Amino acid sequence: MIPQEDIDRIRDRLDIVDVVRSYLGAELKRAGRSYVALCPFHKERTPSFNVFPERQMFKCFGCGEYGDVFAFVMKRSGLSFGEVLKELARQAGVELRIAATSPAERAQQDAKQRLYSAMSTAAEHYHRLLRESPAAAEARRYLRERGITAATVAAYRLGYAPERGDLGRALRDFGITPEALNQVGLLRAGQQQDRWYDFFRGRLLIPIADAAGRIVSFGGRLLAGGEGPKYINTAESPIYQKSRLLFGLDRAAKAIRQDGTAVVVEGYFDVLLPAQSGLPGFVAPCGTSLTAEHAALLRRHARRVVVLMDADAAGERGAGRAAELLLRTGVQVALATLDAGADPADMIQQDRSDVLVAKIAGAMPAMSALIDMAVRRFDLRLPDQKVAALESLLPVLAVIPDEVERYHFCPIVAHRLGIPDEVVLNRLRRRRERDGAGSSGATADTAGNDQPGTAPAAERAAPAVSATERNRAGYRGGRGGWDGRRREPTPPPVFAIPFSPPALTLSPEEILEGAMVAAMARHPTLAADTLAEYPVDSFRHGGFRKAAALLAVHPVPATAGRLLSELGGAMPATDLGELAKELTRDTSVDQDNDLLRHCLVRLRQLAIRQELRMITGSIQQLESEGAREADSGERLQRLVRRKSELRQHLRNLEAAGAE
Repeated sequence: MIPQEDIDRIRDRLDIVDVVRSYLGAELKRAGRSYVALCPFHKERTPSFNVFPERQMFKCFGCGEYGDVFAFVMKRSGLSFGEVLKELARQAGVELRIAATSPAERAQQDAKQRLYSAMSTAAEHYHRLLRESPAAAEARRYLRERGITAATVAAYRLGYAPERGDLGRALRDFGITPEALNQVGLLRAGQQQDRWYDFFRGRLLIPIADAAGRIVSFGGRLLAGGEGPKYINTAESPIYQKSRLLFGLDRAAKAIRQDGTAVVVEGYFDVLLPAQSGLPGFVAPCGTSLTAEHAALLRRHARRVVVLMDADAAGERGAGRAAELLLRTGVQVALATLDAGADPADMIQQDRSDVLVAKIAGAMPAMSALIDMAVRRFDLRLPDQKVAALESLLPVLAVIPDEVERYHFCPIVAHRLGIPDEVVLNRLRRRRERDGAGSSGATADTAGNDQPGTAPAAERAAPAVSATERNRAGYRGGRGGWDGRRREPTPPPVFAIPFSPPALTLSPEEILEGAMVAAMARHPTLAADTLAEYPVDSFRHGGFRKAAALLAVHPVPATAGRLLSELGGAMPATDLGELAKELTRDTSVDQDNDLLRHCLVRLRQLAIRQELRMITGSIQQLESEGAREADSGERLQRLVRRKSELRQHLRNLEAAGAE
């Protein structure tokens, strides 16, 4: 137990504003006597998350999360109270005193510490073998072929297990017992007493760390000439549960919190190579599919999760299951399909990181992508296939937390599958009743009518930190109440254009594309110049891309009727209806020309800001690693120059738009 006096000293020395800002960055802005930002714990479009420096508390008036500095870091990082306490004590310069605990608790803590020590010592042993042992030549050759640099090998402590290893003997002098190594899965007991066998033999080893950066497991990659499965992992242990840990999250967490986006991939090298190339927000499950625990862990760090999936039936099924689990947490979910036979690591090796970045930036909202997959996968001419298609979509549709967004998709599903709206609505209602979704307390964005200080009804019973967690280590919660003041008025949107369909899943780029299509259809003479600057292939939205292609081929007046008929199967009915309204608006050529110029400038600005985020992540990665090697130093200089150029370009565009 930690004395309450030490907890109070930490709270007194740290300013909650500074701690929250270290997670949210520039998003946290002063508003009168408090600070506001978009809530990091639920999806919203207007800021309802408040930090009160006078009371050293935070509260979201949208989802109801609240608490003090300890509660915020626990919720945001996914660490236990004890782990958060140690980290904040370090920041505050407070030396924690451990109060007396029971002998059983002390024994349990000591046992776990021995396992952490065993894993750490083994990792250093394997890492030294990879760097120095002649037997590791094949492992080093493999890493060179995969494009893994010495800096990445050192940063991730990659290692090598020899064919004829004797790990127990090697670590004996460090005080590590065979029993401890057996408990964490690195040694197996033989039939004879005191005989132990190495679990890993002739494999490249990838250490797997927990949220605190402690090594808790290893993944072993088979090398050329070896026999057995391509990858094997150590078994679960008292310090490792694979369903609760994501490879790479310990190093990617800060970048994910800053950017707001996490990218889920399948393999270890799909994390290593992007991180090495300045794309640090990638994580991967460890030898298992994405679980509900993984989804909850991602929600603590990210507002948006992009799932990169293979272009096959298995990849689509896995993406659907991942989307269902992630949507249950309230996080935004998008899906991106990889090219056949390619994975992120391959794309980095082939110098196609720009294509990878574009796929992530252009990832489709999960429900829209799954609808497209269902239409492709099932033969909708057959009644039983329509039933199967609908059943494949209902699990995901039913868990969308926002009621408006959920029911927005019902007519879209009905239109794409060719069934009445009522059928989808009835099936959805029965599904939610069966699953108990109506009482799940899922976060919604429709809480704007709640008074400050009051959470939405579904959330009022969900404190930021559970009572059980608060009671551990002597935690007694925060101090003070709420000031009862209303939030500041919502600022106007960053940009406003006439075309703004109710499809909640359209990205800012897609809304701009819709406005451009409508303007070009009203005045086809403007299409040629517009599409020269923004080619048809640049359109993200499939329906708008098809519309732009038609306008490029038929740039003549009176195209509206044909345009709508051609797009009947390529766009949801709601989007098509909005486009039809826009096509009949009475605008002059000059007005639409101005609108098109505005859209093109905004699209350039959005693209530049996306590249700036990527470059900033790369710079931070290199700076954190020290950029000791010459090539790393040169790359850092190039990135800094490119960042300066992009900022200047952005300023020029903003200045031009203000004229």
